[in-house]
Amino acid sequence: MVIAIPLGCPKKRQPSGLVMRTNRLVTLILGIFFTLGIAFSLPAAAKLYNKWVDENGTTHYGETIPPEYADKDRAELNKAGRVVKKQDVLTPEERRAARNAKEQEEANQLAEEKAAPGEETP
Repeated sequence: MVIAIPLGCPKKRQPSGLVMRTNRLVTLILGIFFTLGIAFSLPAAAKLYNKWVDENGTTHYGETIPPEYADKDRAELNKAGRVVKKQDVLTPEERRAARNAKEQEEANQLAEEKAAPGEETP
């Protein structure tokens, strides 16, 4: 008696249509959840924090600046703690001096225009 042993690889079975459709559906659902997870995590990663110094010289960090420190110098920090934007707020005296300087400059320009109406300045 002779036993025949097939040589080579056994023939692979092709998955049925139901299995292929299930695999595609699972892949699609996982892709949707992955995309939604990335989309909702981006705004959290882009959150900015504020840094300000109180009247005692203590540095504070937070998501919002208290109203009593809104007119003080402050900096916006990213999640890594790096300064993204720095805002220097002028004191009332500095604002008054800047406004007076601007008014003086406008008055000087007006006086020059009245003094020489026909001449053009370069």
